Amino acid sequence: MSANFSASIFLPDETATDTLGLELSKVLEAGDALLLSGPVGAGKSHLARAIIKARLDREEDVPSPTYTLVQTYLDETGTEIWHADLYRLGDTSEIAELGLEDAFSNAICLVEWADRLGDRRPKDALSIMFKHEDSGRSLTLASTNFSWAKVSRALERTEFLIDANWQAALMSDVAGDLSSRSYRRLRMADQTAILMDAGDDPVQTVNFVKMTHWLRGAGYSAPEIISENTKTGLLLLEDFGDVPLSDYEEIDNQLSVCIDLLADIRQQPCPKLYSPSVAELVEMTALSNQYPGAGIESLEVFRRSLHKALEEVMAGVPATVSLRDFHADNIMWLGERSGIQRLGMLDYQDAFLTHPVYDLVSLLTDARRDVPRALRDEMIAYYADLTGDNPSDLIKAFAVFSVQRNLRILGIFARAAIVNRKNHHVKNLPRVYDYLSEAVEHPIFSDSGALLLSALPKPDEALLAHLAA
Repeated sequence: MSANFSASIFLPDETATDTLGLELSKVLEAGDALLLSGPVGAGKSHLARAIIKARLDREEDVPSPTYTLVQTYLDETGTEIWHADLYRLGDTSEIAELGLEDAFSNAICLVEWADRLGDRRPKDALSIMFKHEDSGRSLTLASTNFSWAKVSRALERTEFLIDANWQAALMSDVAGDLSSRSYRRLRMADQTAILMDAGDDPVQTVNFVKMTHWLRGAGYSAPEIISENTKTGLLLLEDFGDVPLSDYEEIDNQLSVCIDLLADIRQQPCPKLYSPSVAELVEMTALSNQYPGAGIESLEVFRRSLHKALEEVMAGVPATVSLRDFHADNIMWLGERSGIQRLGMLDYQDAFLTHPVYDLVSLLTDARRDVPRALRDEMIAYYADLTGDNPSDLIKAFAVFSVQRNLRILGIFARAAIVNRKNHHVKNLPRVYDYLSEAVEHPIFSDSGALLLSALPKPDEALLAHLAA
């Protein structure tokens, strides 16, 4: 026997009802039925129309079916949507004539005055009871089928936007990454903001908030937090726009500003963050075992060499803050600001403490765009001038962490394609492989570099086609 589901929400105005309709529209699927009950004017029709408009995602009249009893629509996915108003239903026998009973099993059904269904009510439906409350309305949701817990996130996002007073905003999706996080751009009058949803890992928002305070306190451009609920994993953030460094054809000047920032971060007192051991850094590369055709035994042998190399370059070097995914896609160019504040930073919730070269490697071996070797060498030399690092030691550390990072990324991109069916990074595998091949040319890998490359087939057209399929 399935458990029951119940929830409630207060909607202060019609814009909040629109927001809830949008959120519900994203989780409804064929076979779902919402049974809407409550007094006249409580918002049943408004919610139904908001759901339909969001599903259709096009300009189309959505009239009330008060007199026709039923209106049907076909959304962009080919799913039928039935909107029924049974207020004027003469007898329950008319339900079959309307075709509702068949629709309950193969369409999204939104039924107003659902009490008129009598014993023809679908048993797994979600009931929504509307009630006038002050100037708004309260909704009570209930079902005998716990699968309706899938609407819980829609309710949480709606409540979050109401609490932040952004329920009237128009929303559009923003491209995300390989994580479970999602992002939306909100527009309200002349204001914009970004809604960050950590999905099933709300702890990420705790880390994001902590690092945001640290970065902003140090004078860097991290987004202002407009509203937060770290319990549910929702944040409303300052919008840095939609022009990352990766959109620029030439970023030599921007890269030098990034180097200035990394050198400055190195001078800051470190917050309390996780600091991975050498063994943990090596273990992160185990993801490369999922690369197609990987020689697992050879990779394990190589990791012993990587362990020794990491121990060598990390010995005696104070750890500093690493933002971890410090690359052109996660850096917005804020041209109206000056100095290093022109770099708007994103996606730093996984920050930790490690060798200062880590983010330099992230920046200069960018998996998503080419960074020519000559430009890399120039930027490494510039970093050494700023920090006073011994150039030879810095180049060695760069090579070692380039192997650690790019070996791991080969596995991340391959796993995303194989396991998660996210194959948009498959095209970047040759670039990552080239970075890795260049890194093992350093003398510190003279005894093991060839073994590593022999364990990882070159990403040729056949391998890429396999992953992209």
